[in-house]
Amino acid sequence: MSKPALSAVPAEARLRRITVEEAAAIQTFPNDVPWQGAQSARFRQIGNAVPPKLAYEVAATVANTLLADTAALAETENERELVLA
Repeated sequence: MSKPALSAVPAEARLRRITVEEAAAIQTFPNDVPWQGAQSARFRQIGNAVPPKLAYEVAATVANTLLADTAALAETENERELVLA
C-alpha cells in the first residue's frame, strides 16, 4: 500500500514547518527580538540560545540560594560573637 501523492492530500491536512517567529515564541523570546541572517541562521540562533524564562528562573534560584546562605552565615557569625563575648 503506497502513500497518496502530496497533491492528493487536502491542504489543511498537510504539515508545515514552523516560522522563525513561532520557534522564538515557543522558546519564550519576546516578539520584538531582531533575528539576523538567513532563515537557517535565525533558527540556529533560537535553537542554540537559552530560553529567556529558563535563564531567569535559574538566575533567580541561584540568587535566592546565595542570599539564604549569606543570611545563614551572618546568623552563625552573630551566634559565635555572642558566645565569645
